[in-house]
Amino acid sequence: MFQTCTIDSDSSDSTLINNIKRRKTVLEESIKTSADFLRKTLPYKPTILVICGSELGFLTKDLEDISEISYSSIPKFPTTAGTNKGKLILGRISKVPVLFMQERLHLYEGHPLWKCTLPIRILQSLEIKVMLISNTSRAVNKLYKKGDVMIIEDHIDLARLLGNFSLRGPEENLFDFDYNPFNKIYDKKLIETGVNIGKEVLAKRRVHKGVYSFSAGPNQESGADINFLQRFGSDVVGSSSVHEAIVAKSCGMTVFGFSLIGSICGVDCVRDEDHHEEASGGADLTEFFRRIINEINVTA
Repeated sequence: MFQTCTIDSDSSDSTLINNIKRRKTVLEESIKTSADFLRKTLPYKPTILVICGSELGFLTKDLEDISEISYSSIPKFPTTAGTNKGKLILGRISKVPVLFMQERLHLYEGHPLWKCTLPIRILQSLEIKVMLISNTSRAVNKLYKKGDVMIIEDHIDLARLLGNFSLRGPEENLFDFDYNPFNKIYDKKLIETGVNIGKEVLAKRRVHKGVYSFSAGPNQESGADINFLQRFGSDVVGSSSVHEAIVAKSCGMTVFGFSLIGSICGVDCVRDEDHHEEASGGADLTEFFRRIINEINVTA
């Protein structure tokens, strides 16, 4: 009645391995295609990559020798969901060539983490050695205030704790896993430098060192979420940066990050109605950023 069939496990495993190798080759070729296009298109070579956080676009306004390329015009480059605003901006800050990613990809937009971080793999192929991450976050530390700046000292990767690993590719083993401990992702020397520069030029703000927690977003956290994050040592929470830092470090880049406090979350879920408005961005933050870029250029 039933016809039995046998499966050659060795043959099946071999087919799977070959398929994975083929997909990996396709992905590597896509990265190479994007990188080759940028090498030919960019008028000069950047030394620092900056991921520009929401409400922090003003950091690019004083650039010199500017060149812009939209994400959609770069072959094989991931584009942000539902918008064509994403672009790369190349410019000089005090003669330092810096490449900005304006608009990042988010998990809540439907992108898997490997795709959210694919631009970093592409841009690292341009031999950029240093990445600066900026973001706007929500404070869970009760001592923080809106407009404060936090230098990222460490992070809590809630996605990884739930099985969503930043270094996992679109298929198993498409990217090489890094089993090294990630307790030194953020450059210690640049952290201290950032704090010192911040205290010097951000006179109207408070500058902190702290822990950034990655939450998928985009909705704000419940009271229980905030209570959990406070108890486990988080200072701020947001929907970016952590997976970007992990991939950059895995690619051999030096990583520095800072967060502008855009709103305050308490255990009773009080929400700033103007969370999406600019969180007191201005000349002092621009000067802070310029000084950090100069310091990175000296130490890189």
